[in-house]
Amino acid sequence: MPIVLAATILALRFKKIPFGRAVILSLFGLIMLGVLGEFRSQSRGAEGLGDIQLELGLVGGAEQGVDSLVGYAGRSSGLYAILGLVPHQVDYLYGRSYLSIPAAPIPSRIWADKPMAGGRLTGWLIFGRDIAGGGVPPGNIGEAYWNFGIPGVILVMFLFGIVLRWVAAFYEANNGAGWIVILYVVSLFSLQPNSVSFYSWLHAIVPAIFFLIFLAGLPRRVRVEQHSGL
Repeated sequence: MPIVLAATILALRFKKIPFGRAVILSLFGLIMLGVLGEFRSQSRGAEGLGDIQLELGLVGGAEQGVDSLVGYAGRSSGLYAILGLVPHQVDYLYGRSYLSIPAAPIPSRIWADKPMAGGRLTGWLIFGRDIAGGGVPPGNIGEAYWNFGIPGVILVMFLFGIVLRWVAAFYEANNGAGWIVILYVVSLFSLQPNSVSFYSWLHAIVPAIFFLIFLAGLPRRVRVEQHSGL
């Protein structure tokens, strides 16, 4: 992902998309996804690196990468599990998981019982995992439906569309300044209308802002928007 982010930032800055390199990078990422996934599986029961035997070639790595993508999109998808259990076996959350978003900056040591994000709730209430165990991302549609049903999906995605319009207007108003491009790309890749992705976006955007201030100082001028309207 850092390589993909860097490539996107360069494409926006130089106004040129290297399609050939993008295809090569995508294939490389797919192969690495399969190879590193296999390495992770073997390392769980291994006592040392000598016990890990990776025999995947380029084709085998790509096939394993495709299988991993299919698995995360289908077999281990929080969305399908939520649609199958809510509301007949598991009740609606009624905004419970979204409350974790404003509570995100507050450390757990200060607020021990702060609302849990959708990932932990999905792993606990949908997949039956231990509450302290790993979570399962519910996805945008899954979390919106789990909270407020079908009307919630429509409302949440409509509001997210407004947020994206504001982000685009902010980018255009500042004429694609270098530091704006970085924050814009990070937001495009990380910011999604679910509590899990919001945590990821927050963890990415805050260090990026401090790093940019450290390198270039505070921006001299920031325009909020160039024109009004959604």
